[in-house]
Amino acid sequence: MLCNSYKIQNKIGSITTFMLLFLLVFSIKLKAQDIRGNVEVTAHRIQGIDNSVFKDLETNLNAFINNHKWTDEDFAPDERIECNYHIVINEMTEKNVFRGTLSIQASRPVYNTNYKSPTFTIQDSEIKFYYESSTVLQFSDNDVAGTNALISNLTALVAYYTYIVIGFDYDSFELNGGEKYFRKAENVVLNAPKDQDNIPGWEAKGTQGRNRHALINQILNPRYKDFREMWYNYHRKGLDEMLQDPEGAVNNILKIVPELKNLARSNTGSYLMQIYFTTKADEWVNFLNKAPQEEKQKLVQDFMQMDVSNSNKYRRVR
Repeated sequence: MLCNSYKIQNKIGSITTFMLLFLLVFSIKLKAQDIRGNVEVTAHRIQGIDNSVFKDLETNLNAFINNHKWTDEDFAPDERIECNYHIVINEMTEKNVFRGTLSIQASRPVYNTNYKSPTFTIQDSEIKFYYESSTVLQFSDNDVAGTNALISNLTALVAYYTYIVIGFDYDSFELNGGEKYFRKAENVVLNAPKDQDNIPGWEAKGTQGRNRHALINQILNPRYKDFREMWYNYHRKGLDEMLQDPEGAVNNILKIVPELKNLARSNTGSYLMQIYFTTKADEWVNFLNKAPQEEKQKLVQDFMQMDVSNSNKYRRVR
């Protein structure tokens, strides 16, 4: 089997050497909690409105994300989950009502290193919200939709994705550790403004949907329980063990490949799997570049089959 061939030290030496160089050492605590967010708002296409409103939006969103208490635990600022939010406003459909995209990138530190592993990367092109400089940003799990759907949709969007980010972070440190926060994201979906208010992105669109409803539905679906176990093993038993037990860590990471193949084969068109590869493709490419030459080509072919959209990245593995 593939994994067994890697247990021989001379076949994993090049990978472990790479990973030891890739993960530069420093001391950190094991579990990062809560959010250290950075928000950027871009609105170059919008004309006929004072651009200060977008700077105000950026400032208020930064305060909202960083000051809101998302978890039940208290941690120091340097232990928070790092997450970047980038809103690109493409049009103003009516006064102070905007449409655009929201891109999010989150990461978590790898134990005893200064390397940060990406945990969530997404671009949501179905955002719509109302904002003016006097708008107060508020969110409550018990009143997601609020009194004004278009105002509340902005904070619902941010809350939903923040809970997703926290869920993946917790799942990477403890098997199914993010369940509580995924359930909070599900609560946002169930109670957020829906398409009757002409607000897109929350509604169910069948088994092949690619929106917020589809994502949380797949994360929580028992069909994907192997995904969450794979996610935990990759981070906690792989990356986090790389410096302490390089050979064992490499073997644990390589065991993920057949599990990924099964998940990809069984869930063709899955939105969750698409997001996984969007998030992790570059990290896998870095890893594959240092794989033993006699096994590298097979691994590359495996990833090209699993992740067709990133096949050009895998082709560049040498």
